[in-house]
Amino acid sequence: MNRRFQLEFVLLAALWGASFLFMRIAAPEFGPMPLMLVRCLVGAVVLLPIARRAKVAADWRAPGARRAAGCSSPASSIPRSRS
Repeated sequence: MNRRFQLEFVLLAALWGASFLFMRIAAPEFGPMPLMLVRCLVGAVVLLPIARRAKVAADWRAPGARRAAGCSSPASSIPRSRS
């Protein structure tokens, strides 16, 4: 492992931990759903330019792509209440 990799790894760990700290502090203030919406929007704003620069192509019109995105969504793991 070179020095740069170690530095990037520590930076990633700090960002990962800070996001959980931020959620713990902000959730009581904003509520869980608006906070997750903002978190997803910020993630999209950050990742979309990176994906465009890397020329990542995805055909979201394909039904298989929509199914894969829906099945891998974190919301799909939330248990549904039975009424």
